[in-house]
Amino acid sequence: MEGSDERREFARIRHALAVRYKFLSGSVKDPEMEAVLDGTTSNLSLGGLLLVGPLGKVDWLKDLLLGRIQVGVNIALPTSVDPVKALTRLSWIEAKEPDTVTYRMGLRILDISAESRGALSEFLSRETRIP
Repeated sequence: MEGSDERREFARIRHALAVRYKFLSGSVKDPEMEAVLDGTTSNLSLGGLLLVGPLGKVDWLKDLLLGRIQVGVNIALPTSVDPVKALTRLSWIEAKEPDTVTYRMGLRILDISAESRGALSEFLSRETRIP
């Protein structure tokens, strides 16, 4: 589409994968941050992912958008025994439905180990390969 040129640093694939995640912060203290939540991603790249799942607390929204709260994710890849682990930051969020606790969250990867990055890169390469 002309004029709406979407520029991404990394190729993105559409693939439904299980994600376990936790909200993390050094400055925001809340006992509910201890919870490990379950969600899914349907959109994944070396730069980030689309996470669909519960937010935790709506009160955290401002701190999430300002980067005071980050999101630790464990992504289950079908090609790997160990999950890909990454520290991410919320880029955007939208409610999936009115009166829901499930949100669509755009997460940008801030930190990922070389091992996790390699496993993710290998998976993405395999998924984008033309047969």
